[in-house]
Amino acid sequence: IQHQEFTSFVFCGSVRSSMEDIFTNHDSPFFNMAMRLQLGPLDRDIFIKFLAVKFMEGGRVPGDALLDKIIDLCGDNPGAVQRFCTALWLATSTGQIIVEEDLVKAWERLFAMQAEQYGMILQGLSNQQYQALRALARFGGKSKVTGEFVSMTGISLQASLVKALKGLVEKRVVVKEKTVYKIGDPFLTGWLTSQRL
Repeated sequence: IQHQEFTSFVFCGSVRSSMEDIFTNHDSPFFNMAMRLQLGPLDRDIFIKFLAVKFMEGGRVPGDALLDKIIDLCGDNPGAVQRFCTALWLATSTGQIIVEEDLVKAWERLFAMQAEQYGMILQGLSNQQYQALRALARFGGKSKVTGEFVSMTGISLQASLVKALKGLVEKRVVVKEKTVYKIGDPFLTGWLTSQRL
């Protein structure tokens, strides 16, 4: 890179902690080599119009309220919205007006496509990590370490719970944002809830 004159480079990634580490860790060869730019969420109205056009180009008609609900279900994550819309597309037919009941079919298709991967995630967890993940799913996919959350996990010591959550973060199953722990994949939250594990 240092030998490229008059050239700009953009480093992109979705694992925020890894991207931060590349440019803030003193041992990294890229330490302080780039300006950091955090991208906020997409403008919802623009995203809904984009999605509506794509569905209508394929002969499917979703309502704006339905697309708004999908974005909510996906936690404003554009990649998750696209995955969900793909499942919804596969679960519907050309010429169809898409209604809320069709979302159930999309969830079923998503869970069927992801079940093996999610099963492998669970196999790689310790018992306490599994308990913490299951409790997070029951809390809608995110929570602070509150007394109510601790009791929901069934883990008696808060230090053990924090250690389990840290392990989930290291495995990239959970993301920590300040004091809130959040399941990174909104579909994993739904799958865990649907499995009643």
